[in-house]
Amino acid sequence: MKIKLLLVLAFSLVTVGCQSTNSKSRFAPTVTNVNVTKLGVFVANNFEVEDKLIEELTDENVDVVSVRTSIEFARTNEEMLDYIDKQGVSHVLVVKSSIGKTQKGYVGSFNNSNTDMNVWGNTATASTTGTSTAMFSFDNSASVTAQLLDKKANVLWMSNVNLEAGGALYTHKSAMQNGVVEGIIEELEKSRIVIID
Repeated sequence: MKIKLLLVLAFSLVTVGCQSTNSKSRFAPTVTNVNVTKLGVFVANNFEVEDKLIEELTDENVDVVSVRTSIEFARTNEEMLDYIDKQGVSHVLVVKSSIGKTQKGYVGSFNNSNTDMNVWGNTATASTTGTSTAMFSFDNSASVTAQLLDKKANVLWMSNVNLEAGGALYTHKSAMQNGVVEGIIEELEKSRIVIID
């Protein structure tokens, strides 16, 4: 019984894991008030993060639109700005994200064996069965820079979000993307750029 419990605990520790976020935000020195009426979101190097960020903000009743889909048919910078303006966007959140690949490392194995012995007169037989379960650790990290721009492309606000994760449940691509999105939204909310009830 104790061996099975130890196996379950060891497996759980390696598999489950956790994510931790370290973030810092700041406004430009000349900024005193930011009134975001409609937010455009652009994540140039990770459309999945952009889509998740827009989905989460929309779920929180933030008026938000994808800049990527708003400007995808623009031929010039002027057309891009015109498309964004026609969407009613007051500010654009530009995000650059870097999500690593899950690192898997062997940390050892858990061995269990069982021996059965039978005695018949002067004859004894024994049989042993055993199992060996490999244990692995999983690690990943992500780094994000987010900037809030006004219509004149002035940087009003900036945030850096760093995410460290361990365990199989928290290191895969989707979990890392969700962690990055949560970190960005938390910083937007702490800075009172978006109001979430």
